[in-house]
Amino acid sequence: MARMKRNIGDLVSGRIGNVVFYTRNGVNYVRAAPDRKKDSWSPQQLLHRQRFSKASYLWSQLKKTKVAPIWNLAAERMNGYACFIKANMPAYALDGSIIDPKMIKISTGNLHLPLDFEASREAVGSSVVAVSWKNDPNGWMMN
Repeated sequence: MARMKRNIGDLVSGRIGNVVFYTRNGVNYVRAAPDRKKDSWSPQQLLHRQRFSKASYLWSQLKKTKVAPIWNLAAERMNGYACFIKANMPAYALDGSIIDPKMIKISTGNLHLPLDFEASREAVGSSVVAVSWKNDPNGWMMN
């Protein structure tokens, strides 16, 4: 893999012949394109692709909400999407089914709870949870 010293990455991105140009963490790179065909996947790889597809679908449903900025801020050496996928892949079996819904991570990072945060069931045996807190005029708010 070669690292490009000039900013050609603004002009070129993607595959040209057997060379791929891409940018990662603001650094432009060029590498040889992978040599594989769509019908060359092993049964194990096909299962893993189903698993990845389900985690990616979850991201696509959440990326236009407040979830994406949280993951983008938490991601240190990757983008928010990659960080989200990495954190949530263990929640899925190879066939794409969810192993345990409690393993799904919608948020990450070190966030402080809001002032006077409370959560309680509305009634015994109910699946509805009432959540309340006080707005902190000096606290951090995400738009």
